[in-house]
Amino acid sequence: MVIDPFYISKYEVTQSDFVDVMGEWVFNFGGNPTHPAEKVSWFYAVEYCNRRSIQEGLTPTYSYLGRSDPDQWYVDYPGWNEDRNNHTNVSCNWEADGYR
Repeated sequence: MVIDPFYISKYEVTQSDFVDVMGEWVFNFGGNPTHPAEKVSWFYAVEYCNRRSIQEGLTPTYSYLGRSDPDQWYVDYPGWNEDRNNHTNVSCNWEADGYR
């Protein structure tokens, strides 16, 4: 299997970076914006990636039941991120240039 080239940050996503994209957030070890973002579920990581992609003009990588705009997920699928079985509704477009 060949993996296409990709970029990866050499740093973890900081609490400040995460809040800049997601808005207010409660971290277990908050109080220092340079600390890594934590208390983030897989669903929120997917949402963060799409929101950051949209902010930077990239094509979002993830979709939930065919929709890639996280704002729409909350409108059309309330509770989309509350049931771990909903992970099967998330798909990834490996051709997209957005964050993963």
